[in-house]
Amino acid sequence: MAARSTEKWQAVGKIAVTRGGQTETANLQWFRQSAATDRVILTGPIGTGATELRREGNHIYWLDDNEQKPLTALPLSSDLTSALNTLPLADLGSWLLGYVPDTGMTALEQGSWRVEVQSWQLLSEQRLPRKLLLNYEELQIRVVLLDWSVNDK
Repeated sequence: MAARSTEKWQAVGKIAVTRGGQTETANLQWFRQSAATDRVILTGPIGTGATELRREGNHIYWLDDNEQKPLTALPLSSDLTSALNTLPLADLGSWLLGYVPDTGMTALEQGSWRVEVQSWQLLSEQRLPRKLLLNYEELQIRVVLLDWSVNDK
């Protein structure tokens, strides 16, 4: 049984973003607090120290000393900022769960994005992704999810 996208969950792993032959990596912590609220923390080389992204409904921003700022103001390379601005973060939480609408497929195409679950893992009888590959034009994002916590309360 796959986790529903409306459950509260947390995933911990690693992310690698490749564009134009250059790859940047980071540790990833993703907290789904409700169907409309996500908190994402990236640590390591992508962001110097930690970068925290928040989604509240369709409003997506990052925190700089608890001040909300647009994604375009992130102190990242122009390629990474551009990549973040093309990612549909409102849908990404469902992608991380491996949600593909009842097609039996392991890949999803949404707009110009292609999302492929490359391997799965079981957590308390729930089938959750371990490795995902996301492609958008020349941008490639690899995600490895090492630890999951799912709570529907």
